[in-house]
Amino acid sequence: MGELLTAKQKELWEIIKDFIKQNKVPPTYEQLRDALKVKSLATVAARLKMLVRKGFIQVMPGVARGIKLLKTSEDQVLIRKPLLGTSAAGPPVLAEENIEKEIEFDADAVNSIPDFFLKVKGDSMIGAGINDGNLIAVKQNVQPNNGDIVVYMVDNESTIKRFYQGKDCIILKATNDNYPNIIIKDTGDYSAVVGKVVGVLKNN
Repeated sequence: MGELLTAKQKELWEIIKDFIKQNKVPPTYEQLRDALKVKSLATVAARLKMLVRKGFIQVMPGVARGIKLLKTSEDQVLIRKPLLGTSAAGPPVLAEENIEKEIEFDADAVNSIPDFFLKVKGDSMIGAGINDGNLIAVKQNVQPNNGDIVVYMVDNESTIKRFYQGKDCIILKATNDNYPNIIIKDTGDYSAVVGKVVGVLKNN
């Protein structure tokens, strides 16, 4: 859990949340000053600065209604992990030069904390709720079980499929009937498994 708010900071945060809920836009500094019943915009700015420092809001300088909520509850935990490109762009490598940007997300949105994100390309997994353009959260160094959704290397490209261990082969199944199964000879080497999909972010 991150830093908690003081009573005055929480009052301001609740005002911002209620205003956005009722008006569908953030309040101005003047509206916050009036709601707080304080005389100075500097007081509002000082409290907003603390909400920013503690990770509850984002403020865009020079924008009249430039306040963005980052948390909706005090126990919400926000985490940042790298985006390493698309799922069909070769093997993802977790190195600084390969990071497109950092993705901030609610820890409750995933089953376990991932190592990185990939952007989905294609519609082969729409039956699992994974659509073109979504971001998948990937956890490395996990040996998959049958039915797990994994990122798997096939011919030096990564693909997202359900994993199944056959008698002498690996079966990668799409959840879209337009795509055939991928059958791979089982060598007992799991190095082709990039990682297990532990979450999907749809608002990107």
